[in-house]
Amino acid sequence: MNFLWQILSTEQSQSQKAMGRNLDTFTKSELYPLMNGDFFQTREHPPRGAIDSVALMDSIVDTREHPPRGAIDSVALMDSIVDVIFFADILLNFHTTFVGPGGEVVIEPAIIRCNYFKSWFLIDLLSCLPYDIFYMFKHDDERIGSLLSALKVVRLLRLGRVARKLDNYLEYGAATLLLLLCAYVLVAHWLACIWFSIGEYEVRLREARSMKRVAENALITAELFQFSDPSLPEGWLLKLSKDLSSPYNFTFTDRYKLVGGPPRTSAYISSLYFTMSCMSTVGFGNIASTTDNEKLFGVCMMIISALLYAAIFGHMTTIIQQMTSATVRYHDMISNVREFIKLQEVPKELAERVMDYVVSTWAMTKGIDTNKVLGYCPKDMKADICVHLNRKVFNEHACFRLASDGCLRQLAIHLEVLGYCPKDMKADICVHLNRKVFNEHACFRLASDGCLRQLAIHLESNHAAPGDLLYHTGESVDALWFVVSGSLEVIQDEEVVAILGLHSFTTF
Repeated sequence: MNFLWQILSTEQSQSQKAMGRNLDTFTKSELYPLMNGDFFQTREHPPRGAIDSVALMDSIVDTREHPPRGAIDSVALMDSIVDVIFFADILLNFHTTFVGPGGEVVIEPAIIRCNYFKSWFLIDLLSCLPYDIFYMFKHDDERIGSLLSALKVVRLLRLGRVARKLDNYLEYGAATLLLLLCAYVLVAHWLACIWFSIGEYEVRLREARSMKRVAENALITAELFQFSDPSLPEGWLLKLSKDLSSPYNFTFTDRYKLVGGPPRTSAYISSLYFTMSCMSTVGFGNIASTTDNEKLFGVCMMIISALLYAAIFGHMTTIIQQMTSATVRYHDMISNVREFIKLQEVPKELAERVMDYVVSTWAMTKGIDTNKVLGYCPKDMKADICVHLNRKVFNEHACFRLASDGCLRQLAIHLEVLGYCPKDMKADICVHLNRKVFNEHACFRLASDGCLRQLAIHLESNHAAPGDLLYHTGESVDALWFVVSGSLEVIQDEEVVAILGLHSFTTF
């Protein structure tokens, strides 16, 4: 029997909810029969995700290869296996559901295949062709071999897979930082390969000119000839060969074959060193452009490097700030609490209680505002989250044991999540903030501590600048005001009829 792996839509009918078919009762791997003889799976299915991860890794690794290898070896065999994996991935894409424009999961076979044909099929097909098969045959002409080698550049189309998967990782700051560093190093590698190719081209060009002079003058008849004509321009690779005492030679029998020269590893490291020094805007100058082709490439590389450096490292600054944003918010909160304690002259014992509570609360919540997160969720999902947050209360107290699920969901929504200060500590702080009102006004002298604590929570402190009007004539009075500092003028018919100062209280 064939099956369909399908994610349920979040839009459920009221009849489904009445039957208890909530979204959390289903998993992404739930099976549903399909009668058309095809099998389908979602991107979130574990095997599908594993294949995508392998394809993503292979895509990044493949982009490092330049110039291509010229012979079949164990690494080429591994590349062939990777090609098979990519081809299998293409077949799976014809049976993978996708999310439509309206947010629905598309499961129609014809629509799925048509969508894949219109989007990534051609790119995926070109990127998985077995280009290494070309190296199974020897080519007498090296230019033909180079042309076939250039076909492997088409594998760079596999970077399209990277682009498709980037959105899954960009939400994580560390992953984004790593991807940007990899992109920077990858571009530096490509530029180093181009710089090396230009160096080899300049060596061959100098060789061709030297051979032409030899043929014209018929001066040398040796099999190997070392060229050192000072009138010909020297490229960076030729200078490197002289510095390493590994000069280039050419043969009369094979004009396209270079003999000698620096080791390929040293040449590549020097190329990478030059490109990294240019891309990082350092430019030591020990490897420099001398020929016209090298200077032209240097100009282009400087333009590319300037844009890339600004884009990547400018973005890195933002990412690092985002990664440390929680720590910054924590220090800001602690600083604000300390400034508040200092400004309001909070007693030492109460100040220590406040600091201990703030630090312990941050350790449990990591600065996440639960109410703000719950505000993003619909009512049904919010109830599920609140039940989970208050699961200890419901499980450990006997009064909730006989409550139905619906009752618990309604209760959980209305359970309060405390902020920086609990109610008891908030009352103590408010009593301290309003201590002048309670101590200097006679109406509070006989009030109990509990009464003062309840009143203090509802008192509001207001500051009025000189010339501000609190009430106009004819407005309704909705508050009882107490003058803590300064004075107020009562004006009637543009005349001052009373001045209210400290120890004065009345209703306006």
